Amino acid sequence: MDDHGERASPAEIKELHARLAELDHYEVLGLESDAAPLAIQPAFHRFSERFHPDRHVGADDATREATRSLFARGAEAYRVLKHHRLRAEYDLALLKERRSKSEAPGPRTLDQLCTTSAGKLQARNALRALDEGRLQDAHASLQRAIQAEPPNPELGERLSSIRLLLELSGQG
Repeated sequence: MDDHGERASPAEIKELHARLAELDHYEVLGLESDAAPLAIQPAFHRFSERFHPDRHVGADDATREATRSLFARGAEAYRVLKHHRLRAEYDLALLKERRSKSEAPGPRTLDQLCTTSAGKLQARNALRALDEGRLQDAHASLQRAIQAEPPNPELGERLSSIRLLLELSGQG
């Protein structure tokens, strides 16, 4: 290994490139989805050491093209994840995508978590606001839903998740 780190082998490049469409930004950079903001730059640095096209100039044409494609995707992942607002928007879109792809019954919807009509109304308002990307409105509606409901830990967890998205987006 030289002082620039270990570059990826052609087999690693081929394997990762074949799965690239399945990977989210976190997976491309080797991060967990709850990674701290300070972990993003070092992860991109490690990614760059392995997949930067300049590290693979002697490779065959297919490997060089795959490396360029991988690096472009990694650079995009870094650009999105390092920016609080873009990361929050990406996380929300990722959550929606996973929810829509889920074939197994997933977590109950906000509306299903509520037992009172006032709670259900506010839960629907929160969900509509989330779908439209209005995090602050969703947070406020979910707080009102919690006030209208008997103690409900699952609603509290959802409120905490929205609060985290607000913080990541710089709005909280």
